[in-house]
Amino acid sequence: MRDKMIRDRQKSGVSVGASVDTHAERVAASLEEALAELLEEGETVPDVRTLLRILQRRLATSVDDLVAAGDLHLEELDNDVELRQRRDQLTVRLGATVSRFRSALDGLYGPGRARQIAGLIGRTEQEPVALLAQTKRILDRFGNPEVQLDPPDFGVQVDPAAVAARFQPDYQELRDIVTELSRENRKSDDTFVAKSEAMTRYDEHFRWIAGALESLYHLAGHHVLAARVKPSTRRPGRTEEDVVTEGSDGPGEEPGSGGPEGGEPPSGEPPSGEPEAGS
Repeated sequence: MRDKMIRDRQKSGVSVGASVDTHAERVAASLEEALAELLEEGETVPDVRTLLRILQRRLATSVDDLVAAGDLHLEELDNDVELRQRRDQLTVRLGATVSRFRSALDGLYGPGRARQIAGLIGRTEQEPVALLAQTKRILDRFGNPEVQLDPPDFGVQVDPAAVAARFQPDYQELRDIVTELSRENRKSDDTFVAKSEAMTRYDEHFRWIAGALESLYHLAGHHVLAARVKPSTRRPGRTEEDVVTEGSDGPGEEPGSGGPEGGEPPSGEPPSGEPEAGS
């Protein structure tokens, strides 16, 4: 699902575009009539209809670009879901193995000896990269064929090769996944930047286009329509009407009330309508 910031902006952008679709002819006729009184010899009334349509297309393009960038970022994040799930499973399993091994060493050699024998300092790590580093210390110690362990109590022997074989598969798979996710994170960083840039462009276009439409609607005498496309000063890329209707305005802020369409302009606010693992 698209994130709320994009959904909200898309809603307001589409709403402003729909206003042009619905009211362009009426607004253009009213504004052209008002401007005709001001013409001097040799001048013609500007083509307001075409201007409104061009502004609408510019905004629609910005909406489409923002939605496409957001969808691409979501798609990139979705590509990693299975890898992340497998990473989490391996982290739990490998962590449990480390904890059991610590307890076994402490039972055989005495409390606290796991730190000296296997380098198990502190608690068992739960974060994948830290757990890999902790497990690597075990493998460095017990993966050495020449390792010599003190004889434990009761003559029970620890087979270093068996210890290394027990840890190696999960360690290697988790290490490979963490490395792959680190590469994928760099890709998702790129799509996130692209989404952020598209959102910035949309916010700029929305601010000026919706503001221009608001002004043109007011000049044409359609003040209620103007209030409905007024850009919010509190939420970038949103209309004030959408912000107030959804209850997004800050505490203590109340929208003002506007006059009827064709009457006096409204006063105050318008009405609402991951790093790579080590080797």
